[in-house]
Amino acid sequence: MLKHMRELQKGLIPTPGHTEELAKIEQIFNELKPKLECGGARLRCLLDVEEKLREEVAEENFTAGFALGWEIRKELQDAKVLSALGGEASGTVIS
Repeated sequence: MLKHMRELQKGLIPTPGHTEELAKIEQIFNELKPKLECGGARLRCLLDVEEKLREEVAEENFTAGFALGWEIRKELQDAKVLSALGGEASGTVIS
């Protein structure tokens, strides 16, 4: 077990040969960080706009569905399938 732990330690802890790669990674990260922060604000803005559009579409869908239901109800009343009180006419079966 100790041997296995030492092998893991060697693999996970950077050796002096990896310092150049780590410095290069750090440099790239520092160059990208301001762009990522700016992009993060843009991403938040886009997510807010998406949420607003979803809300508007949901409201429009509800309104359209309600209007459609209302028109269907009016047509059924005109056809004497539904009474004006909202119940089915006696003896009429909707198929």
